[in-house]
Amino acid sequence: DMAASVEKTIENLQKAQRHFSLFEGKFEAIGQGLEAARDAYHVANTHLNRYSGSVIRLTGESANA
Repeated sequence: DMAASVEKTIENLQKAQRHFSLFEGKFEAIGQGLEAARDAYHVANTHLNRYSGSVIRLTGESANA
């Protein structure tokens, strides 16, 4: 009947909402991981540049040579 159909539709919408909320949480976690990786890359790049500059000052040669 109509009431059962409406109830089933509401149940399906609630289930879809729960799935979407789980997806949203995982998506947010991925974003946080990407931001952490980007920050780590920038820190490592800064240290690498300092190291490279130190090698050049000490030896007069590029760190890649």
